[in-house]
Amino acid sequence: MRTLKIIFVLIVITILLAAGFSFWLSDKYVVPILGYHHVEYRGGPELNRTAVEIFSRQMRYLKNHGYRVISLDELVKGIKGKKLFPRKTVVITFDDGYQDNYTFAFPILRANGFPATIFLIAGQIDEPGHLTLEQIKEMERHGIAMGSHTLNHSYLP
Repeated sequence: MRTLKIIFVLIVITILLAAGFSFWLSDKYVVPILGYHHVEYRGGPELNRTAVEIFSRQMRYLKNHGYRVISLDELVKGIKGKKLFPRKTVVITFDDGYQDNYTFAFPILRANGFPATIFLIAGQIDEPGHLTLEQIKEMERHGIAMGSHTLNHSYLP
């Protein structure tokens, strides 16, 4: 009985390893979407806050290691057209449209030539702590796309 258990465990491990390696070696690459909220100097332990230096380091890493950053629109069009994306392709997004997306993230994205998409809370445009209409227009002129993140950030179960 013990020998059967050992053989069973070895078979399961072999299948899992084969599945993992075959996925890694396959032509199908799932493009990761890097999602951010705040990019600010204080950073913090909260999941939605990234320190400026860490964000900058992450973007430099992508650039220095040959990652191709594409727009969310390009990803969607590619998926619809059944395009296979090369490894090291990523998408960058931001939720909520905070002011620091313009102040800190936008210059870093521009310096690296990266597109991104910001999902705005429409009812908070021009509100304190959020993007202004003028900032949104400027970012759009430089390859940052805007999307909707509800009118008032309502809970949508």
